[in-house]
Amino acid sequence: MNQITTRAIVVGTTKYGDTSLIVKLFTREAGLRSYMLKGVRKAKKGKIRASYFQPLSLLRVEARHKDREGLDYLVDVNTHHPITRLHTEVIHSTLALFLSECLMQVFRESEKDEDLFDMLEQAIIHMDSTDRVYNHHLKILAQTTMYLGFFPDTTSMGESFNLIDGYFDDEKLAQHHASPVLSDKLRELLGTGFDDLSELRMSRDERTGLLSLLLDYYAIHLHGFRRPTSQLVLSKIFT
Repeated sequence: MNQITTRAIVVGTTKYGDTSLIVKLFTREAGLRSYMLKGVRKAKKGKIRASYFQPLSLLRVEARHKDREGLDYLVDVNTHHPITRLHTEVIHSTLALFLSECLMQVFRESEKDEDLFDMLEQAIIHMDSTDRVYNHHLKILAQTTMYLGFFPDTTSMGESFNLIDGYFDDEKLAQHHASPVLSDKLRELLGTGFDDLSELRMSRDERTGLLSLLLDYYAIHLHGFRRPTSQLVLSKIFT
């Protein structure tokens, strides 16, 4: 067993028994890890409280990791960067839940990716700090594909996005091709930084269609990926 101190992003929690939690954290130093927190749901005092583990919370943890398979243990937990809107405002919190469900399927146990962690950490901080978050989940999903190995080829010049091959071509009537309108919006999204997302103009139908396109793209290229159940709640909030 080895002990590390690392920054971490909360991507999931599961109730265990009447008083405990199993939490999944994407850590900068050790990738995705699962931790057993015994009695944390009834604890009113102590270093580790259940309130730390809301979706996309940014933590600094001291953890003991086993050398074999099984649940690890947290020794100490602190907030690395305070998160407010993602846990208190309806639109922000719905986006946080949706993204945590998506990311849960993206990460693989113990696979370390410091660059992906740093991108997500900064994206979460930015999303928490702004009023206009309607495009942030789209940008995070699109940007994450860069670290997963299937980022769209933005140098290709066609008018329709080919979801199988990941580039833009002119076969708009072929299977697994996005419409020219959605393909244009995807190209715009890929070329827009987080600081400029509020300037990216999309209708409600275009935003819904682009989200569906990105989720289809993940399902094609990421084995076992399923649409998050919170997508339905998200669609209701954005109507």
